[in-house]
Amino acid sequence: MNYREDAQKLADEIELLLHYASDSFGEVQAWLAQHACVMASSYLETSLRAEILVHVHSRVTDYHVVQYVEAGLRRLGNPSSRFIIELVGRFGTDVRVALEDSFHHKQRVSIDSIRTNRNHIAHGYGGTSGLSLGLIREYFRDSKAVVKSVREVLSRSNRVKPAQ
Repeated sequence: MNYREDAQKLADEIELLLHYASDSFGEVQAWLAQHACVMASSYLETSLRAEILVHVHSRVTDYHVVQYVEAGLRRLGNPSSRFIIELVGRFGTDVRVALEDSFHHKQRVSIDSIRTNRNHIAHGYGGTSGLSLGLIREYFRDSKAVVKSVREVLSRSNRVKPAQ
């Protein structure tokens, strides 16, 4: 199973949307920025799920445990920076500390802005969000860096002998 494939497809679609949205104007560009924001939230959900499942599969051989983790991740939904740290930090204090240390303030703000804007869009306040293509590009770039940090931190934790 390649869990990262869906996340990469979403990332590619977002990049394509951002590229073509630059040629649009006014309300169309604003609408495309909102659409890219919702997609960026989905990218975070899908990528986090993928990184955690890759990590679990590399450490756990019991199918029931893997199934349990997969079921728990189905309802991940629009994560905040704090939620990401708490979720991934459940693998151990060292993982939590390493992840917190790897997040820059700007990345936290971007993740939380994706979450806030996505909620505004979903609840009908999209027109008042002030979201632009330039902002969503930054937010998306930062979200990819956060996913990369999660991957690296979990990868380093694989080198530690699992608890018995």
